Amino acid sequence: NEISELLKELGFQNVKNVPSGEEALEIVAKEKPCLILMDIELKGKLNGIKTVHKIHEQHSDIAIIYLSKVRDSLTLNKMYPTNPESFIPKPFDHHTLSIAIQIALNKQLQEKKTKVQTNKKLLDDSFFVSSGNQEKRIQTKDVLYLKSQGSYCNLITVNGTHVLSINLSVFEEKVNQNLLVRVQRQFIINASKIVAFEGANAILTAPTKRKEDGSVDESSQFIKIPIGKKYLKELMLRFNRARSN
Repeated sequence: NEISELLKELGFQNVKNVPSGEEALEIVAKEKPCLILMDIELKGKLNGIKTVHKIHEQHSDIAIIYLSKVRDSLTLNKMYPTNPESFIPKPFDHHTLSIAIQIALNKQLQEKKTKVQTNKKLLDDSFFVSSGNQEKRIQTKDVLYLKSQGSYCNLITVNGTHVLSINLSVFEEKVNQNLLVRVQRQFIINASKIVAFEGANAILTAPTKRKEDGSVDESSQFIKIPIGKKYLKELMLRFNRARSN
């Protein structure tokens, strides 16, 4: 089609065109493209927005440009959290699309350079996160848990909360997995903070907070994190081994 021809003119040799989100996920799993032009209206059970959410669970660094006739506020509000590089309403001209693609790829290149530098700084006992104009060192022992937010994640420590511009899977690959362990698709927790198990939940100890009258707020001392079935047995074994050593 016309878009495929335009991409080839821009130097893309391996161009795939699929009608459904399910097929797009298969292509991404096999080839991990650098750029996806995504229509919101697709064949199959997944629309374009849901497909991008699934793609970002494994590949947060793929540039997404939406092309669609749909432009109502409800749909667009669902699209924004997927952090696309651009949204181009149909119909569009080739020049507009060409510029959007070049901007997206240049941004992607700069982000990769930044990530390489950040990855080099990750250590077993600590790692660095961006805080304003600084790179702040976080001690791994101070981490409480991380929660996935699609293409990024929230890092909660004893000293506060940080937003990381990498997804949970990428973070997991880079840190000390003896201490920070995956317990669900959405959560990584600090195993050393576990004080109890309650059904399929891990109870973590948290910094003590005080009420306005100075008394201890007991409700703030513990955090309950759900554990997925596939992670529960391994986590319990890890915990039992830790207690027996």
